[in-house]
Amino acid sequence: MVFVLYPGLRNMQSSIESIQIVSLLTHSSLIHANQKYMKQSTTSAKTGKPASEEENFKGIENHKKAAKHHELAAKNHHDAAKHHEQGNHDKASESTVKAQGHNNLATEYQQEDAKHHAMHS
Repeated sequence: MVFVLYPGLRNMQSSIESIQIVSLLTHSSLIHANQKYMKQSTTSAKTGKPASEEENFKGIENHKKAAKHHELAAKNHHDAAKHHEQGNHDKASESTVKAQGHNNLATEYQQEDAKHHAMHS
């Protein structure tokens, strides 16, 4: 999902509220996915054996990549707030779009990890 805020948008507040609603919905789905993670362990439910090092490595990498994108999204949100405070709403819109893009990438890595857990549990 990609949101584009166009410079000169007449109702910037409405667009920001729309993004916040989508973010809340995304957050809700992440909480649900996290609850699934909590039920899983490092052993395979199919074999009862510990997960392989390769499987663990892939999961670790997915978590690191998701975390990095969350950090970049947070940075861009802080930048957007700073730009709004300075009255530079075009730059704020650009930072908001970048933040949403990083959020989407983080979500993709989390979903990849959820698939990985589902296949190996």
